[in-house]
Amino acid sequence: MCHIRRVYYYYPRCDHEIQLEDTPVSCGSRWCRISELHPADCRPPSCTRTCFQVRTQPQDYSAYVCSSPKGLPNWSDRASV
Repeated sequence: MCHIRRVYYYYPRCDHEIQLEDTPVSCGSRWCRISELHPADCRPPSCTRTCFQVRTQPQDYSAYVCSSPKGLPNWSDRASV
């Protein structure tokens, strides 16, 4: 079934987290109303009986990044005092 993918980048050195824009992911099924392969001529009331009508739960992905995010100082490059 179709769903939304949420991607988070976590920067442990500076303890920042950035969430990217939600990305729709299509299941590619003709029996899913949200899929791009769903036929245009499939309409209610038969569509509501035979086709999935909602997205599944979002999938969350977290990526740990060792470098600093753009626009923030790279604390690892600072000279130790």
